[in-house]
Amino acid sequence: MTENKVPWRRLWTEAVVIVGSILLAFAIDAAWDRYQDERRLEEYIVALEGEFEEARLEMTAQLEDRAYQLAAVDSLVRTIRTGERSDRLWAWVDQLRFIYVFGPSQPAFESLSSSNGLDLLISSQLRFSLLRYGQAKEFLEVLSARELRLWEDLTEPYLLEHTDAVLYSGASMQSPPTSRFDSGAERLYSDRFFHNLLVRRRGRISGLLEMDRDVLANIDAVLEAIALPERGSM
Repeated sequence: MTENKVPWRRLWTEAVVIVGSILLAFAIDAAWDRYQDERRLEEYIVALEGEFEEARLEMTAQLEDRAYQLAAVDSLVRTIRTGERSDRLWAWVDQLRFIYVFGPSQPAFESLSSSNGLDLLISSQLRFSLLRYGQAKEFLEVLSARELRLWEDLTEPYLLEHTDAVLYSGASMQSPPTSRFDSGAERLYSDRFFHNLLVRRRGRISGLLEMDRDVLANIDAVLEAIALPERGSM
């Protein structure tokens, strides 16, 4: 009677080959996934850098415009308080209608924020900087929207009623001044309500100016984190 021997060595070799092939396939898939993630991350970082460079230019210009507006309101308040007359009065009043709204195009940042994509970023500094920027930008948007409502509901109706103002309604809020006021300077000088309106407006502009600076500081922090040699490592 012939004894059938089990070919353990051959079976063991085949098992090792099969398991090795499976593990190799998993390793290849994992490596490909890592490559895709790294490529996607690099694309996001490049896009973010371009977006925040543009945002910095926009915010720098807005800061200059807001500072000029604040100086105009300061001049208005001082002129009314002292009673002095100035041929710059209407140019200063004209500055009241400008409502600056920071709204850069940032699809990469918005995509990361809305889809919890910030987890893709390895850099804790970059994640933190982007989160801080998003919070500051959102707060500035709220303040700007409130300022626009106050202009539409209070300041603009007052000027139209008390100064025979003719405002060019088709002009953008950020276009060069196009308003021209026909008369009513003396009423502005003597109207306590207008003076109080200016003082409150000045306080809000000062607050917005500080928020502009905060947003700009956060933009710089994001760009600094992007420029790190690690480009996002811990």
